[in-house]
Amino acid sequence: MMRRVLFGGLAALLAGALAAAWFVSLPRPSGLEISPTAQPATAPQPGLSPAPAPASPSPSQVPSTPPQVPPAPPLPPGGQAPTAPDNQAPNGEAPAALPPAPATPSEAAPIAPAALPEPCRDQTFETVAYVVCEIDLRRYAVTLQRADAGGVPYASVRKFTQAMRAAGTPALLAMNAGMYHKDLTPVGLFVAAGREEAPLNRDDADGNFFLKPNGVFYVDTDGKAGVLETGAYAATKPSVAYATQSGPMLVIDGALHPRFEPNGSSRYIRNGVGVRDPDTIVLVISRGEVSLGSFARLFRDALGCRNALFFDGAISTLSNGTDTIVGASFPAGPILAVRMKENGR
Repeated sequence: MMRRVLFGGLAALLAGALAAAWFVSLPRPSGLEISPTAQPATAPQPGLSPAPAPASPSPSQVPSTPPQVPPAPPLPPGGQAPTAPDNQAPNGEAPAALPPAPATPSEAAPIAPAALPEPCRDQTFETVAYVVCEIDLRRYAVTLQRADAGGVPYASVRKFTQAMRAAGTPALLAMNAGMYHKDLTPVGLFVAAGREEAPLNRDDADGNFFLKPNGVFYVDTDGKAGVLETGAYAATKPSVAYATQSGPMLVIDGALHPRFEPNGSSRYIRNGVGVRDPDTIVLVISRGEVSLGSFARLFRDALGCRNALFFDGAISTLSNGTDTIVGASFPAGPILAVRMKENGR
């Protein structure tokens, strides 16, 4: 009897194993994957909801190739990971030193104004600030220049003073001294070192130069200075070493130009020249904008000049021979220079 029971149990086990092998060998439907390690589902216990299956990621969430994460470098002694500088070079070379941060306006050092030459001073007239230079022709030499020995225009007061320093003949001061065409040639009479480079201009046209009466500033061959209205200059024909024609006249024999308004609306930084006596000229440039009427009154009422001539406006420049006092690197045609005389010459 016992043998039958044992034989029956063995037969049942053998039959179960054969059935399992037959099931695994059956063909599977397309698309169905069965993990060989999958565990059979267990029936839910009464009174309990079956546990939800974990959500499978969508195809877009599954990376095709797992990212490769490089191993972290070992920490240096002390345990602090090094940080790369902000300007690390892409090729791994040492970065260039960072430039210093620009100074804020409160930190920046103030720029000192250019020093005034010996014969110059600051002066205020009718609320406008000026630089006034009184030139004693017994102590100082005044020349007019516009181009170098090769005929190339200096083109600006700054370039002129640079050229004079390079040549070893620095100017004590220099300013623009007359109007010019686009090619920087003078509009009117220009004489340098006794040589006439442009003739007297008596034409009628528009612009300040032709606001009649206009005039001529000159230094004659005896070293004496004058400012004459153009017609008077043509009539007297003085023997000149240097001369420049411009316009309008500011003061004519003690009278203001008849066309000037007391305080016209046309206001610019302006410069000009007056003659107090044959040995004294007065060069003036405004630091601020001024009308022609007020500028003319300065020469007559404050500086004692019976004759004065307007040089130019808006592009007016004065240099101490090294630095610009008023103006900038504006174009210039005729340029007036002052130097200290040596041995009376």
